[in-house]
Amino acid sequence: MEKDTCSPTGGRTEQLAAKYLFLRETLLKNYQKGKALYRAAKLTTAAVFIAYTLIAAAVARHTGRPMGQLVTWIILLFLIVFLFVAADYARWLLEDKMIPWLKDDGAPAYDGYDLFKEDEDDETEEQEDDEE
Repeated sequence: MEKDTCSPTGGRTEQLAAKYLFLRETLLKNYQKGKALYRAAKLTTAAVFIAYTLIAAAVARHTGRPMGQLVTWIILLFLIVFLFVAADYARWLLEDKMIPWLKDDGAPAYDGYDLFKEDEDDETEEQEDDEE
């Protein structure tokens, strides 16, 4: 049976370090792949939406009933914008908070990101506005 304590002389510490390095490299590699796929998905979605716009305009002109196509176009536009804004925010959180921590071996503890914590810059700007 293996001990649960980590001794500085080897054994479990080396195993944990190797596991951490493997996980870190895997996460960074998958993040880069995901970033490229996300960029391709954004471009593909834009191209499909432009093609849909052209087809919908042609159908509306041919049938003389543009409202159905317009309503569908607006719904798709809002849906696509919502999805990509949420995905961009998640990508920004990863890129700004998690990836630098993974790359920095000198930072053993993750400070994390509190979604409900206001930025200090925003607080100082509000205080300055209140003083004026």
